[in-house]
Amino acid sequence: MFALVDCNQFFVSCERAFQPKLWGRPVIVLSNNDGCVIARSPEAKQLGIAMGVPFFKVKTLCETEGVTVFSSNFQLYADLSARIMMLLREWVSDVEVYSIDEAFLDLTGVSDPEAFAFLIRERILQWVGIPVSIGIASTKTLAKVATQFAKDHDHYGGVFSFTDPAVEEAVLDRISLRDVWGIGPRTAEKLQASFGISTALMLRRSDPHRVRKVMNVMVQRIVYELQGISCLRLEDMPAPKKSMVYSRSFGEKIRDLRSLEEAISVYASRLALRLRDSKQIMQGLVVFVRSSPFVTSHAFYRASAFQSCDPPTSDTKVIIRQALLALRGCFKQGVLYHKAGVMAVGLQSESNQPLVLFSAGSDKKSQALSRVVDSINLVHGQDRVRYAVTGVERGWLVKSESRSSRYTTDWGELLVVG
Repeated sequence: MFALVDCNQFFVSCERAFQPKLWGRPVIVLSNNDGCVIARSPEAKQLGIAMGVPFFKVKTLCETEGVTVFSSNFQLYADLSARIMMLLREWVSDVEVYSIDEAFLDLTGVSDPEAFAFLIRERILQWVGIPVSIGIASTKTLAKVATQFAKDHDHYGGVFSFTDPAVEEAVLDRISLRDVWGIGPRTAEKLQASFGISTALMLRRSDPHRVRKVMNVMVQRIVYELQGISCLRLEDMPAPKKSMVYSRSFGEKIRDLRSLEEAISVYASRLALRLRDSKQIMQGLVVFVRSSPFVTSHAFYRASAFQSCDPPTSDTKVIIRQALLALRGCFKQGVLYHKAGVMAVGLQSESNQPLVLFSAGSDKKSQALSRVVDSINLVHGQDRVRYAVTGVERGWLVKSESRSSRYTTDWGELLVVG
């Protein structure tokens, strides 16, 4: 038996957890650079604010309707997500973190899964302040359906369990094929054209072997999953990443090399921290830059360059140095740069780091220095200790005019109760 725990309007709920007055009011959260709407409360949806709409198109509506607008605060969201996942692991031994706001649980051995789910929901709301919906079923695909059904029907109290095949079929008959987990638009079109399938129930009733001949084994597994036959196991540990990216759009477009070097150095240092947090090292990196495709007064420009890291490393100093070398290979005078990023490639576990016979004695000291800097910044706040090349003014930083405080990760931004 599987359960899927899904946080309701997660980014919005994180903001509301520290500002309870916002419950019942329209709230939206914007993407990096305050560009587009990436999260909406139900009240904001009722006002007609669409997901992904550029903020400038709804700014007047937000002002007239009293919509509270937040810039994205990913440090806060990631920390609250980590707290929820930690709680789930205390209650259930097998947990698969599917995304920042979703996790699958293996409820094998739980005598009353539905009562247990209500307890989980109550504790997360009480201890973290985030409302969740929980779906329970015999397969992960059906649990995904059950969770969405719990979200859409308040009278179930946030928990819905598939225990009756007749109920399963009634629910699946109301779900479009495109809304089935793992079925994308192109796959849905092909299933419709080949078999006339348009709903989740029709896919459930199809012949898995016929479907595989036309589609692939993944679609066949989805058919089995909808039939109640579990094919997708719980992934206790996520598969190791083959690459890792840190990229951002600039708050103000960059023209000069020095400002671009500052930005790339910051991104490289952030990437190095992520590598160390995941206990990985990289064999090389790619730096990429581009102008805005929407500025018609200048020709669109994009470029990238690669630099190897030998031996593989997660050392901030080395990664910044290699990133700056790569940047010089793709910088072009006269371009108004809109976005840049650094991608680590050839990732491997730091436990597999090869021994280098003639390496400089300072290598280990430099890596140790990176970890000391990490620990200082963890206690005193991001970038309290940093390399000078990352700049001071940083006028190119992402716009974040309406960001809430980092209540749980920065001592200087703790919630003050008066």
